[in-house]
Amino acid sequence: MCGFIGGTEPSWNYRKALESIAHRGPDASKLCLDGVVKIGFRRLSIIDLRDDANQPMFAADNATWLVFNGEIYGYQAVRKDLEKRGHVFRTTSDTEVVLNSYLQWGDSFVDHIDGMFALAIWDARDRQLKLYRDRPGIKPLYYYHKGKSFAFASELKAIEIACAAEGLQVDNTALYDFLGYRYVPAPKTLYENCFKLQPA
Repeated sequence: MCGFIGGTEPSWNYRKALESIAHRGPDASKLCLDGVVKIGFRRLSIIDLRDDANQPMFAADNATWLVFNGEIYGYQAVRKDLEKRGHVFRTTSDTEVVLNSYLQWGDSFVDHIDGMFALAIWDARDRQLKLYRDRPGIKPLYYYHKGKSFAFASELKAIEIACAAEGLQVDNTALYDFLGYRYVPAPKTLYENCFKLQPA
């Protein structure tokens, strides 16, 4: 299990938010800034234990960043296909396979991978931040959106901490759902403007 946090507001406390999910990844921690977006990652090393496989992972031109929590099944076959297409790998991680899949196929890269995952891609080439989840929704991914402010994280509490200055408000309809059903149905969370990204 790994974890990540990111967002668009430079004044938010991403470092403290990243520390709040330290239990998701004790092996490495990194926070990166691109002027527009900040992205942080906590790593639990499972495949390719070297520092080269740490995240956020950058494309060779540094224009595309990836944070990835999950596992890609049969990623070695996808890697071989990408190598035939000219992609060069510096790690043996499934994370780099996901990154190169995106570089090869764009948004349709998800049609070429199978697994359980939640991930975020910052593509500075077109200045887009993209979030993805696996089809069954095994790996969680939350986001906050209000006006021009945007944040995302593997856990809701990381968003609570990063966006504390926003003064998150309880969503009364979600509270009623929780009291009635003992859970909050997705895409809602207990907070207004905070949502669980739907699978697929």
